[in-house]
Amino acid sequence: MMDKASVFKQYFAYWNNNKYFLSIAYRTAPRRVVLQFVLTIMNYTVNYLHSILFISYVFSAIENNTPYSRILIFISAMLLIVFLLMAVSEWFENRYKPVCDLAISQELNRMLFAKAADVELACYENTEFYNKYTRAAKEADQRMALVLDNLTEFAGALVSFVLLLVTAALLDPVALVFMVIPIATKFMITVRRNRATFELNQANTAPTRVKNYVNRVAYLESYAKELRMSAIFSVLLDRYDRALGVMRANFLGIGRKAAKYRALDDTFGMVAPFPLSILYAAYSALIIHKIKIVSFVVLLNTINNLSRAVANLSTFFTNLQENSLYIDNLREFLQYEPAIAQGQPGLRSDNKKPKLELINVSFAYSADAEPILRNISLTVEPGEKIALVGHNGAGKSTLIKLIMRLYDPTTGAVCVNGNDAREYAVDDYRQLFGTVFQDCKVMAMSLADNLYMRRAADSEHAQAQEVLERVGVYAKIASLGGSTASVLTREFDEAGLVLSGGEIQKISIGRLFTGNSRIAILDEPSSALDPVAEYKTFDLLLRAAEDRSVLFISHRLSSALLADRIYLLEHGRIVECGSHQELMALNGKYAEMFHKQAESYQEEERTIV
Repeated sequence: MMDKASVFKQYFAYWNNNKYFLSIAYRTAPRRVVLQFVLTIMNYTVNYLHSILFISYVFSAIENNTPYSRILIFISAMLLIVFLLMAVSEWFENRYKPVCDLAISQELNRMLFAKAADVELACYENTEFYNKYTRAAKEADQRMALVLDNLTEFAGALVSFVLLLVTAALLDPVALVFMVIPIATKFMITVRRNRATFELNQANTAPTRVKNYVNRVAYLESYAKELRMSAIFSVLLDRYDRALGVMRANFLGIGRKAAKYRALDDTFGMVAPFPLSILYAAYSALIIHKIKIVSFVVLLNTINNLSRAVANLSTFFTNLQENSLYIDNLREFLQYEPAIAQGQPGLRSDNKKPKLELINVSFAYSADAEPILRNISLTVEPGEKIALVGHNGAGKSTLIKLIMRLYDPTTGAVCVNGNDAREYAVDDYRQLFGTVFQDCKVMAMSLADNLYMRRAADSEHAQAQEVLERVGVYAKIASLGGSTASVLTREFDEAGLVLSGGEIQKISIGRLFTGNSRIAILDEPSSALDPVAEYKTFDLLLRAAEDRSVLFISHRLSSALLADRIYLLEHGRIVECGSHQELMALNGKYAEMFHKQAESYQEEERTIV
């Protein structure tokens, strides 16, 4: 059980999280935030004037025989105030607020996008961190609106609450007792209700993640073929059912406690103060004649409005907590300090003839994990062509990521021209490399933009066509009626080009021809091609990169013949190194792998014939 000090600290933390969102909104659209506070407070105040002072004045005027003209002027003035406030509120809600909310949304999402681009690759491979980012990005816009609405409603309800308490005290101070006691009780129950709701949300976090994952997989195109060609969906459904079973148990256990407090909360907030106060007011007016009938009517309205104000104040604390739990994820993500920041300052590289060295490099994904790479040392001279070969899981792709500084070594160093890679400015260092990944991607943008990986100028489209012709994909694009200005994918354009995996890889290879990189990194760039096409592609790449250093990974050792030097990796270590002829003469593991692959290709040829 939490003590009072802990509860206070917890709610103070909730407030700080909500204030963080408020500061973002105020920084982006200050007038919009101020206007919402002012209009909300004015709406509550006008409601007070209408339901309390208006009725009090009219009844008193009739009782005192006030001239009808004066009553009419008063009523007209009240109606004019209400009309003007409604007109301004309508303008704010339907014209001004939506435009400002777009600006706030843009600012918040730009912060998220900037941080997502800045954090190191390891964050995307950390499930917990990635889940926090996706939750933050998913609800950012909606949650900002909820935070602003909750804070402004609290301000308005608080002003109304004070006005109503003062009115009740002026009419009959004793009536406050019948209001304050249930109100104080309600706030104590609200704290327990929020705590039970928090426990329920915490317990349901893990099963909700499973439920949402299955929901996602069920409709995403990238999973459609596997789901239809196998029985894997029954496994997913089993996980889905088990997750819902856990949630059901949580609702029956913790949820029952939350429901009990919710019922008590509503009783003391909306039900209890009203009848007790009415009975006392009726007793004062009709039995002991302590107050007049007009005061009795006003007191009834005060009690009714006070009950609503208390309910709104109570809702504020519930929403404050709920919003805070979400904002906590977002703040943790935005305030995360990346180990390898994109804008990290440092040395500027002389990228004309970079010499790459790895010195006793070892790497593990975490402190308690087994190393993926162990004591790797190699040198790539300017213009040299290097092949990295080995079975799956040998550490080849991880080694490439270390070279590009997507990760930093656990021990050892990656050096360029004698300087540790960590001493260079990150953006400048990464510009040394032109990359073609195995799982290359294209964006829903023009073909030229995808080739240059930026906004391509009109003058660059001719060069883009030449590059696409060199990598052997433009003929296919032309046959589809496309050009370098055509949009890839049909995400936003029904006439967009839809290309095969091999054709997309050729576009990715073409990116090497449009950049100024000095080291080409090829992580199985031809995995979607047949062996003959792969050899031709590598031959094209290596001839095109004659003035660059090249590191390439290939499972097909026939492509390694094109390399100046070959490194064979096994269990994270370099076990053999040399040219193809030297390794074949060594008659070790490389030679064994090469002979087995050659036999496999010959067997395929015999089967086809």
